[in-house]
Amino acid sequence: MEHQEIVYAPATIEFKEFGTYKKRAMEVADYIQSITLTEENVKEVKATLADARKLVNALEDRRKAIKKEVMKPYKTFEEQVKEITGIIDAARSE
Repeated sequence: MEHQEIVYAPATIEFKEFGTYKKRAMEVADYIQSITLTEENVKEVKATLADARKLVNALEDRRKAIKKEVMKPYKTFEEQVKEITGIIDAARSE
């Protein structure tokens, strides 16, 4: 069998603003590494870090949601294959 009966089409995920997000992340990272925390700038630094954390959390939440959706058809396929192999394995062990 050549498995022509199994059709696979890879998912497409397009991160259109990747360059913009990466540039901003690099700017924030540079800022964090270069700043000396003082009493005068503590609020500014905390606000910058909070904004950066919100962005990271939003991106991570979106990534996890996309992964969950992309994995749904694979999980179904995996269960089907395991069911078939289970039938054969059970027959061999009898």
